[in-house]
Parts: sequence; structure tokens; C-alpha cells
Amino acid sequence: AAHAVPADWADRVAQNQMLYSDDDSKVKLLPAIGNGFAGTFIDSDTVYLAGVFNVRLSTGPSQRARVPAPLAVTVPTAQPRPAAMDIERGIYFRRSVITSGGVPVQIEQRWYAHRARSSLLVMEMDVAFAGTQQVNIPLRANPGSKSADITFSAFDAPAGTVGWNGTINIPEVAGGEIITVAYVAPQIPSTVTAAHNTTFYFVAALRTSIESPDAAAAAAADYLAAMQAPESLRSTHEAAWAAIWATGYEIEGRQDVARAFNASLFYILSSIRADRPFSLSPGGLASNAYNGHAFWDCETWM
Repeated sequence: AAHAVPADWADRVAQNQMLYSDDDSKVKLLPAIGNGFAGTFIDSDTVYLAGVFNVRLSTGPSQRARVPAPLAVTVPTAQPRPAAMDIERGIYFRRSVITSGGVPVQIEQRWYAHRARSSLLVMEMDVAFAGTQQVNIPLRANPGSKSADITFSAFDAPAGTVGWNGTINIPEVAGGEIITVAYVAPQIPSTVTAAHNTTFYFVAALRTSIESPDAAAAAAADYLAAMQAPESLRSTHEAAWAAIWATGYEIEGRQDVARAFNASLFYILSSIRADRPFSLSPGGLASNAYNGHAFWDCETWM
């Protein structure tokens, strides 16, 4: 049976600002988040970066170069997981309930690709329960296998993180740029210990040689800057989306049309940005559909 929409989400769901599922463990294709620089599907083991392609000799044409997902982190639970994609704020919400030491624990995870600070992917996790004791929260990371498109090696990264730096294997054109990709991501433990009303911040910073002469140094610097005040990341992200939505369209009378329109425009905007001059592919930035290529009909239909 369907569960009622959480009270604090109800108005936004009714206004087609949030797309809701009463249990996203039953959803075959989860939403994507992106900011025009980086894109990924929720729970996917893959992140793609705008303008970063690799040629695989076994398949021929160039395709998006895969980066292992640094923040594909789930909380194992047998309970239904109500979730919602907030297409106005660019945030995916998931709520879980687990039992730790006999204590029911409420967990909310939030994922977003920071709209203003484009190198950042963020996952926040709120933990709430009754009592003053501490509880253990199990975590399951899904970075997937090694990338077949980028040859990564580790570099010295800030404490508590892992740093990976590498280059694509084959450029799109003969003699073309061998693009470097680097990222700094938190080390994901199998369990975290939480006190009452705790928020955890998991932040990854990704950079490329397209915009950064030293991608590894830039990723490390972005990570350190973000972790100086991680509690402010969400508000600046939401403010950047609010500025984008300040102009646009309002549809009245047909809720189904409004919902489809809002979602379509959100996903287009999630795949492009003014300071990253790469066009839109049919599957969006989070997908390697059509090898991530842009086509002539992009400007006409998308």
C-alpha cells in the first residue's frame, strides 16, 4: 500500500516542485543530479564530466569517460525508503529507518551537485533518534570497478580523504589533448557512530585539465575550502538554483503537464552551464546514452 507523503514535503509535491516515491528501492531508474560540470544517477557507480571523452579501441567511437562514483552511499535497510527529487532546489532526498541497539533511528540523506561550486558533489546525512546514547549507522559504498577510460593513480590528499589523478587513455582526435581528471573524496567507512541530531557531510571535489592547469591541486583546494563550512553548502546551492528559476514559465490547469515540463527543464539545466561550453546529449550529462554525443537536433528540440 502507498504511504502518505511526509507532511513537510506535501506542499512541494502538490506544487510539482518535488517528484515523490513512497519507496525508491522499487524504482528501476532513479533520478540524476548534475550541474553542467558533473552528472550522476542516484546510487550509480559512475560520474561523468562535461567535455571528458575517451576512445575505446574495441568499440570505435568516443564516449564519455567514466569516473567511479565517490558518493554512491546507501544505508542498508529492509524498510520502505520514501524519497523525492526536488527539481526546484536540485536535491534528491531519501529517508530511511533502521534499528541500532534496539533504538529506531530516522535517517535523511540528501545528494546534490553544487550549482555554484561546480566541482563539488555533496551527500548530507541527518541522523535523529530519541535518547542520549550513540548509535551505529551502517553504510554501503558503491564506487564500482576501475575506470576503463581513465588510468588513475593515487596522490596525497587531505586527511580523511582519497585522491585520484589520471588521464584519459585515447583522445577523441589524433594528436588531441590527453585530458587529466582528478578527484578528492571522503573515505567511506562501513559504519559511522552518531549522537542525537547529528549531520554528516560527505563532499567530493572533481577537476579536469580543461579548466585547471593542475587538476589534483585544484580538487584538493576545492575540497578543503568546502569543508571549512560544509553546513553552508546547501544554502548556496539552493540560492544558485533560485537565481536560475527566477525567470521561466508557469503552467496552470494541467498538473501532469506542469510536472513533466518542470522535470524536463530541470534535467536540461542540470546538464549545462554558462562556464562549461559543451552541448547537451540526448541522455543528459549523467548518461552515456548515444556515447554522450551532441547532435544537430539538440538546438532544435532540446
